[in-house]
Formats: sequence, structure tokens, C-alpha cells
Amino acid sequence: MHSELQMTFALWLLLLLTGLYINAAYYFPQNAIYPRSTEFNNTPSRSTVPYHKASQLPPSFDAASSHCRVASEDVNCLPPFQNIAYGRPVQTTSTCGVFKVQRLCVADGTCHVCSGNSRKRRFSPDHLTDAHSTRNYTCWASSLVRAGGPEQAVNLTISLGKRFEVDYVSLQPCIEGAIPDSIAIYKSSDFGRSWRPWHYFSTDCFRAFGLPTTHEYKTHITTANLQEVICVGLPPREDYFTKNFRRRRSSINMHKHVRRNLSSIELGEFEATLNSVISFSTTLGRPATQPWSPALIDWMTMTDVRISMMRFPASLTADYRAKRTVEPLPSSILRHLAPNRPPYISKRKPRRPYNPRAFADASYIGPYGEGNRRRFGYRHLRSSQTEYGDLEVPPLDFASPMNDTNSTFEALVPKVEQVPLSGPHLLSPTEPDVLSAAEFFALADLTIGGRCKCNGHAKECIVDASGHLRCACEHNTDGDDCERCKSGFMDRPWERATAQSAKSCTQCDCNLHSSECRFSNALYLMSNRVSGGVCENCQHNTAGRNCQHCAEGFYRDWTKPISHEHACLPCRCHPIGSIIRHDCDRRSGQCRCKQGVTGITCDRCLDGYHQTRSSTNPCTKDFAPQTMALAHTPGK
Repeated sequence: MHSELQMTFALWLLLLLTGLYINAAYYFPQNAIYPRSTEFNNTPSRSTVPYHKASQLPPSFDAASSHCRVASEDVNCLPPFQNIAYGRPVQTTSTCGVFKVQRLCVADGTCHVCSGNSRKRRFSPDHLTDAHSTRNYTCWASSLVRAGGPEQAVNLTISLGKRFEVDYVSLQPCIEGAIPDSIAIYKSSDFGRSWRPWHYFSTDCFRAFGLPTTHEYKTHITTANLQEVICVGLPPREDYFTKNFRRRRSSINMHKHVRRNLSSIELGEFEATLNSVISFSTTLGRPATQPWSPALIDWMTMTDVRISMMRFPASLTADYRAKRTVEPLPSSILRHLAPNRPPYISKRKPRRPYNPRAFADASYIGPYGEGNRRRFGYRHLRSSQTEYGDLEVPPLDFASPMNDTNSTFEALVPKVEQVPLSGPHLLSPTEPDVLSAAEFFALADLTIGGRCKCNGHAKECIVDASGHLRCACEHNTDGDDCERCKSGFMDRPWERATAQSAKSCTQCDCNLHSSECRFSNALYLMSNRVSGGVCENCQHNTAGRNCQHCAEGFYRDWTKPISHEHACLPCRCHPIGSIIRHDCDRRSGQCRCKQGVTGITCDRCLDGYHQTRSSTNPCTKDFAPQTMALAHTPGK
């Protein structure tokens, strides 16, 4: 009895250990890539590694298990959604501590040293795109930002080196520093060669950009004006930080030992400030039903982003309009303003109710938005543009004369000045040693959420041998963005993949005689959208759209299939008996014989003809019918 209990216990223990081993093998497979952890594993996951450093990771692409194929069928696939700005260098037009050590002081008298030569005391632009959390709260700070002067605008530029499809752009203000009066976001889709407005923020949209203050949820954007640029009210600084943490911002921001000793409630309150961001969504309030329209895809696509932060001058002057990053208001608009008082009236009139005509009619400017609205839980300032009441003015045109209608887009948005990416044009050795909180901008984080643009034909982006970022294209596509069909796979036109169909490129039917082809839309339509490929550079003595015929001077060997390498044989016409030596019927191989000559290769005289020594008339007619072979036949 005792031995039976021992055996039962041993068996039970063996089963338990086996189960633990199987579970461990299931949850912790070998060669797995785990999320980045500073305590257990320093191997970063692919989702936390910048795109331009992805080559440092072990390859994870496996064609057999690719997400672009499911059960031997091509499906739509997308690269992972990431913060594509993470780890990217940011070019700025102003950073504190570049020319000399400066002090950044806040309202409570606390000052922080900013020095570009000190690793611990610099407010570098790299802090905008580093790992951002409550345990790694770093800030970038600009140098002097003076209202009305040449330093009233600061630009941040990120170049990605490849096209991306962006869902949102967000900025998190730092606890130190001022909130800009206006923020303009520009994008480039051609690697910085040209720029176009993307989105505007401002405490006074009409004053800054000549646009009504609106809200993403209340816009009247349709497919007809899908790429219309709007201006959203910018909440005041107080809406981003709680009163308690504005009082303690210096210790929270700068001293790590204080941050470690925060209680769970205080830490939660501090984390809430990390979520107080200025964000712009490329799809919110716009027609974004699947599949996306080409206009929406173009609206979301970019290679570079430039963020221009601006301050309002103390008064509206000609200098202010000249130094801004947009063109001044036309005189035709200023004439409608009251002549005996400044354009921006200090006496506030009662706010008028929302009028949808302001969004439906481009020529109607008043009453400019909805005043106090809430965006992401934050209160909007009432724009001073509502002080004009129901003011009707001609359509705004900042980029071209009023009578120029060549460019619809340029007529609706401000013209962007080409501002250098870096350099001392906004900094000078005479800048002050001490900056108050209202004299510099400070941001803790710049996030761009999006995907590597692969048009649904790749599941990841890779760095090639030349260091260039490109899509790992599948579905027989090619190009940096999988924007075209691979050579030899152009039987149908290239299309972007959708959730319903992968739109894979189809191989041209060249009967194994060519790997090159081109697409013919005319043939594609004639075939009822079945096939439009035209083979090029046919090999093995073949010709035709599908390399299905023998080339001139060759004939078909019907003992072999057309895809055989030797399916076409050279014509073997007699040099004297044939009219053209290398010309025969491509199907039968029959040569074109001279008069009185017969045979497949024109090597014999007809009955009733006899051979002569003439090369022009090798066979002449006689009176004695007979068949005479020529003295010489090819190959003998």
C-alpha cells in the first residue's frame, strides 16, 4: 500500500513538472523579441525602435508566415502603427544656451540653467523625441521669443526621409515656458522641396491666419473640400497644468529625487499633465470611410513636418504683418473695419450663436465659430474675431492677387515663407542672460502617430544596404512605398490594397520567354479588364504580345510546347531555290520558293522542270516530265 502511494505521488509530481515545462515553453519561446525593460531585458522591441535604427534588430520577416499572406492567399497588410518621430533629430530655429549660458526663470522665482555645452543642463531638441514618461520627463526650451521682433516665431522641423501616413500630431507643453499664441503645422510630401499648411491653432484664429475659429467635431468638411485647412482655438496655459503642479513645477520637472518620492495620488496628477496635449488629427471631422479616398490619402501623406510657434505683438502694426509667417491681411478687408478704432476692439460684444453659414460659404466670415467650446476637455478662449459681429468681406486670398484664380488651394490658405532650418538668424550674442517664463517656449514631447506608407503591400519597413528606409514589398510590388508593380507583373494596373482585396500585381503571361512587360490600358479595357500586359524583349526566338509566336526567320516546332526553350526553329531555306533565304511560314516552316522550285526548304525542281546553273532561274521547264533534285541542299 505504501509503495502504491509513493508511485502515485511520483507520477503526480512528474505530470506537474511536465506541465510547468510546457507552459514555460509556450509563454517564453526561444529567440523571442521582448519589450524593452531596464530591469530584465535590454533587447528593444521593434515597436520601440526608431525606423532609422531598425536595422540594428535581428530580422523578423518570414515570407512563409507573413501577414500579407493567409492560407496561400494575399491579404491587405500594414506596417505597425508607431510614434514615427521617436528618436528622430529635430531641427530648430531657436534653442536656449547655444551662444551662452542662460537662466530660465518662472513666476515663483525658480531659475534653471540652460547650457548647450552641458549634457545635464541643456534643453536640447532631442528631448522632444526621446522616450517620454513620468520617469523621463525632459524638455526643450527656446531662446528669447519677443513679441513684435524677429524672434517672435520659432520653427521645429522633422525630416523622415520617407513617406508616411500620419493619423495625428501632438505637442505636450512643458511645465516651464510659455504657450504660443498661435501654432501652424506645415507638411511636405516631396522631402522638403515645397510646403503646404496642414493645421492651425490660435487663441485668435482670425488675427493670426484670417480664418474662423472652429472645432474638428463641428466642421462642415465634405469630399469636395476634404483638404481644407482649419484653425482650432488654442486653450490658455492654465488649462494644461493643475494649480498645484504649476506651484511645484520646478521640483517636479527638474529634480528626480523629488519625483521618486511622489505619492501615488501626486504621481497620478502629474501623469495627467502628460496627457494634456495640443493635438491635431488628420481624419477627425473629415470623410474617412473605408476604403480611403485618394484625396484623404494624399492629405495624410508626408515626408517632413514643420511646426511654427508664434507670439502676438503688443499691437497690430505693419511690422507684425510683415514679420509673420503668413502674408498680411488685404487692404480690401481692412477697409471694412471701423476707421476710428483699432481693428481688434477691446470692448467685447455679446457672443452670437453658431451659424453654419460660416463654414458652408467661403465668402462669409462672421460670426466666426462658436466661442467657448471644449476640445479634449479644455476650455477654448473666445476669439476676438467675434467682436466684428456679422461682418461680410470678400473671400480671403493671401497667396495671390484677388483676380488670380489659377490656383484654388493657394487662394484659400496663407503663403508659407521659406524659413532656414537652423542657424543664428533668430539668435544673437546680445540675447539676454535671463529669460522669464513668458519669454521662451518649452515643449516636453513631440509625437507623430502614423505608419510607414506601403499602400497595403508590406507589413514593415526596412533599411536597405545603402541605408535608405523603404518598404519590404510583397504582392509582387516594388518601390520605396510599394507604389508600382514589379517588373514582369504588370498584367493589371497597380492598385492600393483594401480590406476586401490585396490588389496584388499579376504576372504577365510571356510563356517563360521574358521577365519584362509593360501595361497597356487600351488592351486592358478591350479584354474587359482581364489582361493588359504586353511582353517585352522576348527571348528564344519568340515574338508577340505574350511571346506566343515565332520571330521572323523562325518557325514553330509543334513537337514541343510554346513555353519550351526550343519551340521555335530557324528557317532552313535553300539559298538559290528560295526567294528570301531566312523567310518561311512561322507555323509550317514552308519557304517561299522561286518559279519551278518546290520542297519545304525550296531544294527541288518541280515535275516538268530541270536544274540549271543560273542562280536567278535555277529550274527551267522541259518537255519530259521528271522530278530532279538540286545538286546542293542545305546541310550537305
